Amino acid sequence: MAKYSDDGKILIKGPENISTYTIKEGTEVIGEGAFANNQQLKFVFLPVSLIEIRGNAFKGCSNLIDIILPENVKTIGERAFYSCHKIKEIYLPSSIENLGEEAFSECSCLGRIKISEGIKTLPKGIFRACGGLLHIKSLPYHELKITFPESLLSIECEAFASCKFLKEIILPKHISTIGERAFEGCNDLVKVQMPNTSLKIKQSAFRQCTKLKTVECYGAKDEGQFQLDSKEGYIGDEAFIHCTELDNIVLPCNITKIGNSAFENTPSLEKINLPANVELIGSGAFIASGIKTISFPGIKEISELAFSWTPLKEINFPQTLKRIEKEAFLDCTDLKKVMLPKDADIAEDAFKGCSEMEIIKY
Repeated sequence: MAKYSDDGKILIKGPENISTYTIKEGTEVIGEGAFANNQQLKFVFLPVSLIEIRGNAFKGCSNLIDIILPENVKTIGERAFYSCHKIKEIYLPSSIENLGEEAFSECSCLGRIKISEGIKTLPKGIFRACGGLLHIKSLPYHELKITFPESLLSIECEAFASCKFLKEIILPKHISTIGERAFEGCNDLVKVQMPNTSLKIKQSAFRQCTKLKTVECYGAKDEGQFQLDSKEGYIGDEAFIHCTELDNIVLPCNITKIGNSAFENTPSLEKINLPANVELIGSGAFIASGIKTISFPGIKEISELAFSWTPLKEINFPQTLKRIEKEAFLDCTDLKKVMLPKDADIAEDAFKGCSEMEIIKY
């Protein structure tokens, strides 16, 4: 028997030993853990009156096949559908105001998500390890494209980590934050498109996306909807580390910093033109990458080991350069010519092991 509150508005505990259940109309809340670990449950029909699904409500319902969220739902609690392995599709209606962390994490067959306009944040781990994830789509439905709603501002930590069949993402034009490890280990991700705006790509955001080949920017800086503001974006530590097939990347104009080891072990990346706003390249940022050609027109400081063991051939540093730290270009044995501003502060062993290099100061 199901247990409801005295006023009938809260389903406290769902019935056991049944495969199908219809929650009665008038119910506004499904309580904490109401159906948790119910292995027999396959179908649940939710009432139009439903406003809130509390944490762990359907956690571990491993045979739950189908769930349709009504248009009035405002809150989905933490881990509400965690490890519901047979759910294949989720539609998040525009009424949603609060999404809990890991709400749909480890739904291993989840293959399609529709995210309505109005949703601003995808919280920590919400779709982590959804192994069947092929399409992330906003409304209206866009065939053969993976997109997010234009209202989306933030994708938080591990939101899509280890979604192994995720192939392409298009970040909306107002996005401001890609959280730590947000797409880490998305091994089939091939292409990322992002807006030319102030964007914070946090630590390990795309770590070990081993098939990622292309990162592009859309929207020129003089287009009205892409006006650059005073906010500063950055590429966080290890953001693209071990992206071994990455060979083409264009970064947003308001990026000011490349973090430590951001592009470490990217052997296919042979060329990069950094935006003029980039002033700092962190420690080991391009260590053991395939970089042969680089442009950094506004660079001020290059940290230790930043370009060590890369096949760089020639570098023309701009007048903005202030400092190169020790071993920044360690063992760049192909480096033949370096143009340096005469007032720059260069560590004595900044070019250690570059035995055939000629330095020209201007």
